[in-house]
Amino acid sequence: MNLNKIVLILLSITVVSCLDLSSITQTEYLEITSEHLSMIENEEEENNYIVDTLQINKTLAQPSTDKIWELSNFKCVTPINYALKETTSGVFKINLGTTMITSDDPDFFRIEVEDANVVDMVFQDYSNFFYINADKDSITIKNIIEGLQSDTKQHEIFHTDNESFVIYGDKRNFNVIHLNYLETLKKMEVFINYQKSGPFSDLSSRDLFTLALSKLRMARNFHAIKNIDEEENWSHITSTLTRYHRKLANLTFKAIKSTSEEVPIEKNIEISVPDFDMSINIYRGQKIDTIQQDFKIFKISETIDLESNTLLQNATTKLLNATYTGSELTLLQTGNNAFVITDGYSKRLFCFYTIENTPILIRVTDEYIDSGSDDNLDLYFEMFKNLEKGFDVFY
Repeated sequence: MNLNKIVLILLSITVVSCLDLSSITQTEYLEITSEHLSMIENEEEENNYIVDTLQINKTLAQPSTDKIWELSNFKCVTPINYALKETTSGVFKINLGTTMITSDDPDFFRIEVEDANVVDMVFQDYSNFFYINADKDSITIKNIIEGLQSDTKQHEIFHTDNESFVIYGDKRNFNVIHLNYLETLKKMEVFINYQKSGPFSDLSSRDLFTLALSKLRMARNFHAIKNIDEEENWSHITSTLTRYHRKLANLTFKAIKSTSEEVPIEKNIEISVPDFDMSINIYRGQKIDTIQQDFKIFKISETIDLESNTLLQNATTKLLNATYTGSELTLLQTGNNAFVITDGYSKRLFCFYTIENTPILIRVTDEYIDSGSDDNLDLYFEMFKNLEKGFDVFY
């Protein structure tokens, strides 16, 4: 799955009655940005009390998606939003208290880590695993902390277990160091993540801290290889979202649920949200109940021929013909009132919901054309299961 699509999105909500698109005569636009978050959050509360040991431990123990990598010296695992690159290049001189990581070392080797969740955001992070010829006890968190505290930059220590990791920084940048001695290689694995947030960053201090926690969780589980059950794997996909994106998802859900029966049927409402890659159309009207009943007769992997099928109501056939190019449809995923359907060219997520006793149909798409590559439908499928309750965003 390509989580680079999590950034730069267009989300549009279209409200019509009885699935009659010809009735739309005017459009209103609203853009949801990070500025709207401040309208529903207390900024002081958002940035204070960053360190909560109970919540930190809960976050570090939270399961996430797994992707197995076969590297030169070992297999490892990361959440699916990470990409790894082995390299001997780069210029580095990093002081670890009693030890220096330097690219001048003839055995210099690192694994570069890229997090798709922060690509193109007004924020940067730099993550690497370094491999050092060292004894097991020659590099310790205690020595690293002593070095950080004696540094002229006056680093603040935010959280440490005094054995394997430390999170430090300056309340606008939270850096991570994690140690793991690899007996098989006789090397110390040192994971280092540096944050660099610009003056126009949309992320709060708590958002930045949770990003650091996600890096630490990845480093701690880097060698925890286990068999992957694909269905179980995808069920953890929302935990790969940043806290910032979960907050924006809640804001999007709020916009959907505030869609009122008072909106005239001739009006088209489009809402853009710059940090997701999806568009959403909302249909409401008296035919939605019958369409929902039709969708429930669909079976996984069964082919539905729109030209010959006589079981579907007329409104359902009109909707599907307006949605797809091909006439043969296949149901790929289904849940409680949620369906992912394809015609072999494009995929759509349909979700049924009730607002003010009025049934609505939410159609979600990223305009994905099936070329054999992954898309974001699994993410949307899991996200919209949380439409009613939203996401936990404390950490």
